[in-house]
Amino acid sequence: MKRVDRTVLLVVFILLATLAPMTFAGVARFVRTQNEAELAREQQLVAEFGRQLEDAEWQRRLPADEANQQWRLLDGSEVTATLQALQTLVDASGVTLVAAKASPSSKGGRQLFLLSGSGRPEQVCQLAAGIERCPRLIVIESGRLAPRSDEVVDFEFGLATYHRGGAQ
Repeated sequence: MKRVDRTVLLVVFILLATLAPMTFAGVARFVRTQNEAELAREQQLVAEFGRQLEDAEWQRRLPADEANQQWRLLDGSEVTATLQALQTLVDASGVTLVAAKASPSSKGGRQLFLLSGSGRPEQVCQLAAGIERCPRLIVIESGRLAPRSDEVVDFEFGLATYHRGGAQ
């Protein structure tokens, strides 16, 4: 019986030696899966907080009166004043202006403009953002960008302003 006890003991030891690593591997896999899921949730939270921080930074950089600014509908087409406002935005953004001209519109109460030039992409984006925030109601109706070089793009914006009265 002593020989049977040793044989049984040896078989049990071999089974435990075989099952123990598989058990630890299963536990490790379970823990790893849980950690990966938690990491994914944390990364989503970080990305969301990053977007919120960018929005807050953008709002903080706007002057207080500009953040609460309302667009105003012009009484007339005011072509000269609108071109001057566009020139101010162009100067602030640093783009090079090639042409700025008013075009006739077939719709009453609407004045069309064509703005073209070149600049670095961030300057063109700054110009577009400035047009969006302009107190005059100026809408970018169309746009075209074309690369000139690695650092400079040509742009062309079709703009429209709206005014009361219907006649131009």
